[in-house]
Amino acid sequence: DIAVYRAVPNFLVQFGVSNSPEMQAFTRIADDPLIGKPVVKGAVCFAASGANTRRCTICIFLGDYSSVLGKNPWETPIGMLRESYFPVLDSLYTGYGDIPQ
Repeated sequence: DIAVYRAVPNFLVQFGVSNSPEMQAFTRIADDPLIGKPVVKGAVCFAASGANTRRCTICIFLGDYSSVLGKNPWETPIGMLRESYFPVLDSLYTGYGDIPQ
């Protein structure tokens, strides 16, 4: 079981293996080339803090961030939720906000 451990209202939810010894076992994932896919509601991306820093955490975006994200290779979306799942996405609790890991 992997919990959603970061949920920022109107921004993103994040899940995966975070800040644990197990995370260090995962090899970094090389950045994808930019392909022009926008970071909009339902976009699925690896979490990253810069070039070639992606590992084992995933973000799903709760809104349109195409004006500020998706300009760097490490921000390339790897998938998209079907619009029919947006009600589930919208129902995730984001009241705890941005809790540092």
